[in-house]
Amino acid sequence: AIILIIKKMIDKNEKIKKIYHIANKGIVSRYNFSKKIIKNFFTNKKIKIEPILSKKFITKAKRSKYSILETKKFEKDFKTKVNHWEKDLKMILKEINL
Repeated sequence: AIILIIKKMIDKNEKIKKIYHIANKGIVSRYNFSKKIIKNFFTNKKIKIEPILSKKFITKAKRSKYSILETKKFEKDFKTKVNHWEKDLKMILKEINL
């Protein structure tokens, strides 16, 4: 997971001199991300998630309609591969016992 790479850097007292925008591989909507969590980690509960249109989800922060982050720069500079979001989601939720 990305957080483990960052923790390792902090532990080694490495200085970062660039700004990196990183996220896991793969593309997923907030709705489908939430559904995946419920399906895999709350199997004994009846939870219903309803999709809404972005224009009905009002926030103070302006958000683009579609955005993904490129990780090639991060992977090259840190000689690592970023995992797919589903793999890290399973690992993190397992780690926190969900």
